[in-house]
Amino acid sequence: MIRESHTAILERHADFSGTHHTEPYECAWAGEATAFLYAVVPCPDPIALEVEVSADGRRWLPHGTSAVLPAGAEGIRVPISHFGGWLRLRIDGPDATAFKYDLYLVLKQ
Repeated sequence: MIRESHTAILERHADFSGTHHTEPYECAWAGEATAFLYAVVPCPDPIALEVEVSADGRRWLPHGTSAVLPAGAEGIRVPISHFGGWLRLRIDGPDATAFKYDLYLVLKQ
Protein backbone atom coordinates (compact mmCIF):
# COMPACT_ATOMS: atom_id res chain seq x y z
CA MET A 1 0.00 0.00 0.00
CA ILE A 2 1.29 3.43 -0.93
CA ARG A 3 1.08 6.00 1.85
CA GLU A 4 -0.57 9.32 1.15
CA SER A 5 1.39 12.48 1.82
CA HIS A 6 0.87 16.21 1.48
CA THR A 7 3.19 19.19 1.81
CA ALA A 8 1.53 22.42 2.93
CA ILE A 9 3.33 25.71 2.47
CA LEU A 10 2.28 27.60 5.60
CA GLU A 11 4.52 30.65 5.09
CA ARG A 12 6.74 31.66 2.18
CA HIS A 13 9.26 34.51 2.47
CA ALA A 14 7.28 35.79 5.46
CA ASP A 15 8.63 38.61 7.61
CA PHE A 16 7.95 38.80 11.31
CA SER A 17 9.33 39.95 14.62
CA GLY A 18 8.12 38.96 18.07
CA THR A 19 5.45 36.23 18.27
CA HIS A 20 3.51 34.83 15.31
CA HIS A 21 0.95 32.00 14.94
CA THR A 22 0.38 30.23 11.63
CA GLU A 23 -3.11 29.69 10.26
CA PRO A 24 -4.69 26.49 11.61
CA TYR A 25 -4.26 23.41 9.42
CA GLU A 26 -6.74 20.51 9.47
CA CYS A 27 -4.85 17.23 9.37
CA ALA A 28 -6.92 14.56 11.15
CA TRP A 29 -6.29 12.09 8.28
CA ALA A 30 -2.53 12.13 8.84
CA GLY A 31 -0.69 9.79 11.19
CA GLU A 32 2.47 11.89 11.35
CA ALA A 33 3.62 15.40 10.57
CA THR A 34 6.94 17.20 10.23
CA ALA A 35 7.43 20.96 10.32
CA PHE A 36 10.34 22.49 8.42
CA LEU A 37 11.43 26.04 9.27
CA TYR A 38 13.97 27.57 6.86
CA ALA A 39 15.60 30.95 7.32
CA VAL A 40 15.59 32.85 4.02
CA VAL A 41 18.27 35.04 5.54
CA PRO A 42 19.91 33.65 8.71
CA CYS A 43 18.76 35.50 11.83
CA PRO A 44 21.36 36.69 14.35
CA ASP A 45 19.05 35.61 17.20
CA PRO A 46 17.57 32.19 18.07
CA ILE A 47 13.97 31.53 16.94
CA ALA A 48 11.66 29.24 18.98
CA LEU A 49 9.04 27.04 17.30
CA GLU A 50 6.24 25.46 19.37
CA VAL A 51 3.54 23.08 18.13
CA GLU A 52 -0.05 23.75 19.21
CA VAL A 53 -3.06 21.41 18.80
CA SER A 54 -6.82 21.79 18.72
CA ALA A 55 -9.87 19.55 18.54
CA ASP A 56 -11.97 22.18 16.76
CA GLY A 57 -9.53 24.61 15.10
CA ARG A 58 -10.55 27.45 17.44
CA ARG A 59 -9.19 26.66 20.93
CA TRP A 60 -5.49 25.83 21.20
CA LEU A 61 -3.29 23.90 23.62
CA PRO A 62 0.47 23.31 23.68
CA HIS A 63 1.34 19.97 22.09
CA GLY A 64 4.57 19.60 24.05
CA THR A 65 6.80 19.55 20.99
CA SER A 66 9.13 22.48 20.44
CA ALA A 67 12.49 23.32 18.92
CA VAL A 68 14.87 26.24 18.60
CA LEU A 69 16.49 27.48 15.41
CA PRO A 70 19.96 28.52 16.64
CA ALA A 71 21.26 31.97 15.76
CA GLY A 72 22.65 31.98 12.22
CA ALA A 73 21.29 28.51 11.35
CA GLU A 74 19.64 27.75 8.00
CA GLY A 75 16.75 25.62 9.26
CA ILE A 76 15.27 23.03 11.60
CA ARG A 77 13.05 19.94 11.28
CA VAL A 78 10.41 19.21 13.94
CA PRO A 79 8.73 15.76 13.92
CA ILE A 80 5.17 15.73 15.35
CA SER A 81 3.01 12.78 16.43
CA HIS A 82 -0.24 12.23 18.39
CA PHE A 83 -1.72 15.57 17.38
CA GLY A 84 -5.46 15.06 16.82
CA GLY A 85 -7.32 17.03 14.17
CA TRP A 86 -5.74 20.48 13.90
CA LEU A 87 -2.20 21.87 14.05
CA ARG A 88 -0.70 25.32 14.12
CA LEU A 89 2.77 26.59 14.91
CA ARG A 90 3.83 29.38 17.23
CA ILE A 91 7.03 31.17 16.32
CA ASP A 92 8.81 33.35 18.88
CA GLY A 93 11.61 35.60 17.71
CA PRO A 94 13.26 38.79 18.86
CA ASP A 95 11.02 41.86 19.03
CA ALA A 96 13.56 44.20 17.47
CA THR A 97 14.86 42.04 14.62
CA ALA A 98 12.81 41.15 11.53
CA PHE A 99 13.15 37.53 10.48
CA LYS A 100 12.40 36.23 6.97
CA TYR A 101 11.49 32.55 6.73
CA ASP A 102 9.72 29.71 4.89
CA LEU A 103 7.59 27.23 6.84
CA TYR A 104 6.33 23.87 5.56
CA LEU A 105 4.15 21.18 7.12
CA VAL A 106 4.60 17.68 5.66
CA LEU A 107 1.81 15.23 6.49
CA LYS A 108 1.76 11.44 5.95
CA GLN A 109 -0.94 8.85 6.44
